[in-house]
Amino acid sequence: VSTQSTGRRNHNRMEEELPETEFDAIILGTGMVETILAGAIARSGKSVLHLDHRRYYGGCHATVDLSQLAEMACEDDARSSLSNWTVVTDDDKEAVDALMTKSSRFQLDLASGVLFSRGPMVDALVQSGTSKYSEFVKVDSTMVHVKGQLRQVPCSKNEVFADKSLSLLDKRTLMRFLQLCYQHMDAPAEVYKDHPECSFVEFLDTHKISPELKDVICYAIACANCNQTESPMSVQQGVASVTNYLKSVGRFGSTAFLSTKYGVSELPQGFTRLAAIFGGMYVLGRGIQHVTEENGRCTGCLLYTSPSPRDS
Repeated sequence: VSTQSTGRRNHNRMEEELPETEFDAIILGTGMVETILAGAIARSGKSVLHLDHRRYYGGCHATVDLSQLAEMACEDDARSSLSNWTVVTDDDKEAVDALMTKSSRFQLDLASGVLFSRGPMVDALVQSGTSKYSEFVKVDSTMVHVKGQLRQVPCSKNEVFADKSLSLLDKRTLMRFLQLCYQHMDAPAEVYKDHPECSFVEFLDTHKISPELKDVICYAIACANCNQTESPMSVQQGVASVTNYLKSVGRFGSTAFLSTKYGVSELPQGFTRLAAIFGGMYVLGRGIQHVTEENGRCTGCLLYTSPSPRDS
């Protein structure tokens, strides 16, 4: 591994040189997938160099302040992949400059830090031991936005029948559907065996689920992350999500969810700590400029040093 600076300052020689130049694995990016992989490789006894061209951990699962968010918005890949960036005009500049002086007071998650209590991420955190590097809080209640109002999502039979916003028919229909999923928790294919080709929304129609209740099931229980009218999930995905929700309810509290206490970046940072304990080396602000290969095998790479925002 060799390095090359592309910054505007003359960097100290010690900063430019790595203490090691040979590694079993070099991983670029510190997002969730990359940090889990780095932790697993380091724990198996291999040497790992983990790089990120940004100057903070997390990638798409980072928690950033306003300055870091502004830095992201200036990157070419962000401009091409995100259509909702808004360019600051001269009229807005004064207000934005005032906000930037308080940048560190803002902590913005780039992804959700809410996890199913019995989901694969919680299992990975517990089994790898990285859960001890982060703090979590239980989610006390969940809400869904229906017809301009926020409504609490019931998490138990008693809460379902105590919910005054649901009609008696909706309460019975919801309980029948959830009980069906619960009965076949270990074999979810039994739930939709008569409708294997339909979407989850169409499957709910076969159970005579009302439109309002359908929104609750799709977005608050199955946790759909896109418009189910335009891009409906499959019945397999929907039933699997409902089953996961039912398994998670009551594990750490009345709801099915946990949340990171200090931002979603706590998740990838936990796996970076795991890799570091087993000898992994982390370098922020550096990316890979060129890779050399021999007989289809990577034999070396040239690193570049990203300019700091202070160097601009």
